[in-house]
Amino acid sequence: MDPDVTRLAWEESSDTYELLETLRAKASDRKLRLFAVACCRRVFNLLDSDKSRAVVDVAERFADRHVTAEALGAAWWEAYSSMRDHDMDMDAASNLGWGAILPNGKRLARIEDCKTEAPLFPVLCTAYGAAGLVASAAGGVESLEALPFDQRMSDASRILVETYENEFRKESVLQCHLLRDIFLHPNHSVGLVPQWRTVDSIELARTIYNDQRFSLLPVLANALLDAGCNDEAILAHCRRDSDHTRGCWVVDLVLDQS
Repeated sequence: MDPDVTRLAWEESSDTYELLETLRAKASDRKLRLFAVACCRRVFNLLDSDKSRAVVDVAERFADRHVTAEALGAAWWEAYSSMRDHDMDMDAASNLGWGAILPNGKRLARIEDCKTEAPLFPVLCTAYGAAGLVASAAGGVESLEALPFDQRMSDASRILVETYENEFRKESVLQCHLLRDIFLHPNHSVGLVPQWRTVDSIELARTIYNDQRFSLLPVLANALLDAGCNDEAILAHCRRDSDHTRGCWVVDLVLDQS
């Protein structure tokens, strides 16, 4: 997707790769990690183990600097140090550890090191891994090559692959909704007038963020409106009927987080 893509194309895209490519070098580590965490939250019960789920929890806290890189490294090491690379790749949460410091003192690649890769590699791997878990849980098979050779040409096998592709695509659509909740169109700038950041709006935003009570977003819209906010993008986003997640750009705007 061209960086100068229109807002309409941004809003309609269902391609996680395409949207992440548009955000290249413009997205903070925190927001990218919160998006990756949100993808894993959607498949939390499908992750490999409680240790994998612990990585998701610690990565979310690390995004907001509530735990250290060493704490994230310890959780990642506990979950994945004994896994073979193939098994690790099958667990969506295994890519959440970028920037972590492992017990042996080594640091996993930082997101800055990946911004020249295609695109923001660990984030994309997390999103694809989560979509793959959904597709597999629906009974799909990623490719005919994953099946025994003598079964690959049957109609039933092709249906398994089609099931995988369809379910993967559906999950990717939902992931794009999450991306647009966390990130504005990269060429669309919205500012919050200081007078709109009242005690009420800040407290509401903090409650929404800390407790993940996104049902309160319309209430936040009313509080901002009462404070004089007339920005349609802000108000419409608070009132939209779709998934929101930690890192929502309006909540971050009120809380002055990037």
